Amino acid sequence: ISPTETIHRNLLLEKEVLQELQYVGFYKSGNSWTSLSTTTHLPLHHLQNQGWVIQYSENEIIQDVVYLEGQLNLEVSYKEDWFEIIGEAKFEDYKISLEDILSKIKKGDKKIQLTGNRISVIQDSWVQKLKALLPFYNESTKQIQLPLAMMGHLQTNENNNISIQKDTLTTDILNSINDFNKIEKVTPPSSLILELRNYQQDGLNWLAFLNKYNFGGILADDMGLGKTAQIISLLLHKKK
Repeated sequence: ISPTETIHRNLLLEKEVLQELQYVGFYKSGNSWTSLSTTTHLPLHHLQNQGWVIQYSENEIIQDVVYLEGQLNLEVSYKEDWFEIIGEAKFEDYKISLEDILSKIKKGDKKIQLTGNRISVIQDSWVQKLKALLPFYNESTKQIQLPLAMMGHLQTNENNNISIQKDTLTTDILNSINDFNKIEKVTPPSSLILELRNYQQDGLNWLAFLNKYNFGGILADDMGLGKTAQIISLLLHKKK
């Protein structure tokens, strides 16, 4: 462009560009535009398909970039009083270990450079799920060891590209909790040579419920109300 050449603004085109940005979920913040989308790669992918040039830095312009939408795959196994979680992220034929994904999340780095011109990002739904699991990550075993009390983290929305495969025991436990309506009454063992009072029966029911799912609990009745009888009843129930 010559220093003396006049460049005429195309106001109509500028308006269309702004509308396109707003259409895919961007809003103006100061001198830049920020995405409202929880999956940033989708609006960028859309813009690329419309012929936009994607620039990641001052010297890095990629016109033919290919965005891959990844799948986070987690496998859960029940281990007596905790859940073992391993996994990986898959982008077509490219895989990234759970350890590397967690490391990127710790650093706040969401960009994933795959092979060639293929690129992806760590989706916000992954960040939300894995940040909650980070405190339970064991560096030495390269796995997440989730306490039973935190089993709610194993629930997921099937539409957010997270797959959680559970073993049979894990599935049974989660189904029992999800279908829970009330604590079932336990029939006192025939070998028990005393008759439980109503509140003691309630205590036995509750203790048996905790025992069934390996939950912890405290029997805190006042002195003289039969805590020993309830514990003996539980032990005889387990023996049976």
